[in-house]
Amino acid sequence: MEKSIILILFSILFTPLFSQETGLKHVLGGQFNYSYVDGYKLEDNQSLPFDSYDNKTMSYEINPYTAVKVSNNVLIGLRLGYGAAKASNSQPVVSKSNKYSADLFTRYYFKPSAIVSLYVEPSLNYLVFKEENSYDFGENKRKATQFALSVSPGIAYHVSEKIGLIMRLGQLGFATGKNINETAAET
Repeated sequence: MEKSIILILFSILFTPLFSQETGLKHVLGGQFNYSYVDGYKLEDNQSLPFDSYDNKTMSYEINPYTAVKVSNNVLIGLRLGYGAAKASNSQPVVSKSNKYSADLFTRYYFKPSAIVSLYVEPSLNYLVFKEENSYDFGENKRKATQFALSVSPGIAYHVSEKIGLIMRLGQLGFATGKNINETAAET
């Protein structure tokens, strides 16, 4: 129980923190997300407009990046990403997914200071996504690719000369892609 409370507090307090920066010309950083949800089955005397079953979902994502400072207020970088998820319920339905991404970005700092700086980060992203769903009656496979162009504002808090914390404050963008569904029924 104590470990669960510590994990929840850690997740709430540090979810918006995305990276560490060095005060040198090269910047290393990244993001790690982990989520686990253990649902429950409703009692028979409760009614909802949909069926509710015992759901369990686990997902994680890691996105390290490296960047080079080209001036005092401009970074150019590359971010690579991998994510995976698995969901199941008592139906039995099992869903597994993987995603891979590559992201070229430029980060422009407005009035860089020694403590807090505001920035905007335009980026170009390529994503490959694969998903497999298994049911009693068959399975469904989906593959998708996507190109995206986006802009993210944020805040950089410089803890020391060589370490900083980055927080992105949303994202505005456009994405286009291709989605392929394959369905196979049991015979």
